Amino acid sequence: MTELELLPLCDVQTALTPAEHTYLEDLPDPAHEVVAEQRCDLQRSHAGSHVSLGQESAGTSWWVVWGAEGERPCTREAEATARLYQMEDCPA
Repeated sequence: MTELELLPLCDVQTALTPAEHTYLEDLPDPAHEVVAEQRCDLQRSHAGSHVSLGQESAGTSWWVVWGAEGERPCTREAEATARLYQMEDCPA
């Protein structure tokens, strides 16, 4: 039997603003506790913006999206206009 080798995660972090933290805490039916210091959930050395799961609530995932130093963050569709990005949960 072989051990499962996990890919290393990006180690870049960002702090939620007080407004972002409050917004995520106030969502209905939260799935978990809000973490003030968000760590990127992507693989180390990834290209593009950093993302972390901020909260899941009532069938919706709220992601925190931020760019590298001095860069505007981007989502799948376009340049992000805010750091909190909403996506519906996968129906599968």
